[in-house]
Amino acid sequence: MSTDTYRRVVDSAPFGVLFFAHGVCVDANPMACALLGCAQWRLVGTALDSSDPAEPVALAAFKERVVTAMADRLDNIAWVLRAEGEVQHLRIDLGASPPDRVHELVVTLSIQTPIQMETPVSAEPLCTNAGVPVSARQLPSREGVLRKLGGADLSRGAAYRDGLTRLPTRLAMVEHLRALRSEQPATGCAALMLIDLDHFKDINDSWGHDVGDQILVKVARVLAPFAEASTTAPGAFLARQAGDEFVLFVPNIAESVTEAAGRARLLADAIRERVSIPNFHDGNEFVLTASIGISLIADATLDPERALQYADTAMYEAKRKGRNSCAFFDRGIAAKALRQVSLNTRLRKAVDNQEFALFVQPLVDVNDGRLVGGEVLLRWVNSDRVTSMPAEFIPLLEASGLIVDVGHWVIRTACESLGGFIEAGIWREDMHLGINISRRQFRDPRLVEVIQHSLRCYDVSPALINFEITETLAMEDVEGAIAKMMAIKSLGAHFAVDDFGVGYSSMIALRRLPFDWLKIDREFIRNLHRDPDARSIVEAMLGVSRQYGLKVIAEGVEDSAVLDLLRQIGCDSYQGALYSMPVPVNRFRQLLGEAA
Repeated sequence: MSTDTYRRVVDSAPFGVLFFAHGVCVDANPMACALLGCAQWRLVGTALDSSDPAEPVALAAFKERVVTAMADRLDNIAWVLRAEGEVQHLRIDLGASPPDRVHELVVTLSIQTPIQMETPVSAEPLCTNAGVPVSARQLPSREGVLRKLGGADLSRGAAYRDGLTRLPTRLAMVEHLRALRSEQPATGCAALMLIDLDHFKDINDSWGHDVGDQILVKVARVLAPFAEASTTAPGAFLARQAGDEFVLFVPNIAESVTEAAGRARLLADAIRERVSIPNFHDGNEFVLTASIGISLIADATLDPERALQYADTAMYEAKRKGRNSCAFFDRGIAAKALRQVSLNTRLRKAVDNQEFALFVQPLVDVNDGRLVGGEVLLRWVNSDRVTSMPAEFIPLLEASGLIVDVGHWVIRTACESLGGFIEAGIWREDMHLGINISRRQFRDPRLVEVIQHSLRCYDVSPALINFEITETLAMEDVEGAIAKMMAIKSLGAHFAVDDFGVGYSSMIALRRLPFDWLKIDREFIRNLHRDPDARSIVEAMLGVSRQYGLKVIAEGVEDSAVLDLLRQIGCDSYQGALYSMPVPVNRFRQLLGEAA
């Protein structure tokens, strides 16, 4: 019997058929899904020896009856299914001999009364290649079933079923798309959506992969209903691509590309909303966001691998826009992605070739104009001697993980420069040097050790250092941030909250964190003398900061009128072009010498 004919026999059978390998369901026909009231994604991957509170009552009861029959070494068992006010008399047959049931099992569900199915069973007799009618009741042997399902090697099933979430794999998705392309004429426009969880690596790094895996399982359950026909469209297919990435395929989402784009965006927004509902694990709350790349498929000849590549490119565009958003693939995005790949390659070479340099933004006292310190900033001076600004390359360093090693280099080099300033007698004890710490670097377990080593090597007092983190980073995991900050402050260093006002924290929440300085974002400072609302906000920040004992730095001061106003309302110090733009370390040394 050919594979296609075999598949038609099983799918058209007027009774349920389920196939198990090592206690896990690896396939089920439409009648089994109808009888148990489950979508196929719910049946495939379910294990006989485990229970899920979210699974339908009928499925849980069916598994209990099968386990009972196996324990009692029965070939069949009667089952009365009561669900949604209806009673169904069924018979469960276990096709394998008792000793082999642990490894291979074919279960059939026979009914005494017909059940209505969305897809009617064909009344025409099926025929083999030789034209001989085949009874729907005529099933192949155990060996034949397993051979047809996964080949001679049972481990092949692992390539199609994710071992953690029990969702189909990327390979299963690709083969599903290819089968649709070859078997069904294309109608309308389809949508392929790549769903990536933002900053999920931070959860694995901070809480361990066991916790991360449990959260991934919960996310899979959240996404699964979007593959239901009632939610999207018949034939929708959900898979786990890899790591924290999932793929949702929605066939015939609309007739036109324009209408499909609108519906896909609504679906993506619904997915992001569901993913963002807090997850709880062992009393801890985890709030996730998702970046979604969408590839609209109007061309039936488009290769599935290429469609997935398009969705992947669009997903990275969504991340570039700030994450927790969606983006559609277009040729412009593809060109931009190629440029980013090239830039990423150059960045990796830049790390090896030591093409990074430190600049310093002077810190000035608001009242008397004295130089009271500076903030170290990273610049990339590439092989063409062109200096790139942080906004061009920091996001790529962060995404690639290179930011950790580069950030450690910044700490060591900043301490080396500061040690030189101290030795030259141009750095006073009341001065502070600010060093930014990125999200990934802050969570790196080696951070405290790197700081200690750098301070010791260059004989720098930790009291002269202000480590700067953004308010968004601090508020993502308040308890974890407090623990890391206290470990660093125990060395004698200080902390500043950077870009305050652009995140989502409140001054009350800020009180819990052991900051010493507060830096008001330039967006509130730029038009301070012209915008009464901005002035009110800044005055409120200054008032609460004084209550908490925080010193305040204004960022982005470019106008003397703004400086005069900051002096009136009691700001401590400022940075900005009014005094000096960021300058190379050697030029900053000159400024220190002139101010000494």
